[in-house]
Amino acid sequence: WPGALALSPDGKRLYVANTGWMSVSGIDTTTYKVIDADPGNIFTNEIGVGSAPSALVVGAGGRLFVANRGSASVSVIDTGTNKRIDANPASPSSSDIAVGAAPSALVLQGTQLYVANRD
Repeated sequence: WPGALALSPDGKRLYVANTGWMSVSGIDTTTYKVIDADPGNIFTNEIGVGSAPSALVVGAGGRLFVANRGSASVSVIDTGTNKRIDANPASPSSSDIAVGAAPSALVLQGTQLYVANRD
């Protein structure tokens, strides 16, 4: 269930929010192939994020921000390594940024990330 798309600043990668699967897929736009974000895992090649990812935005610094509508959070992905960044090291239960209910849109303005919460 693709729910959102974001293109990298250089146009070489397209990111797809898999709303029904708690993940993001990366696609190489020159080969049209899915990028294996987790080569050691035979069950998936996707990047795991929070519940019901609904919006994406790519920052110039190589960060992908993912609004997770189902878990009221924003996941942060390092696009160089395709790994989820622990943006909340003080919490043993979540590596994401807690936001309002049902985040559904993101805007990155310089170093500020704005989140629109549907509920």
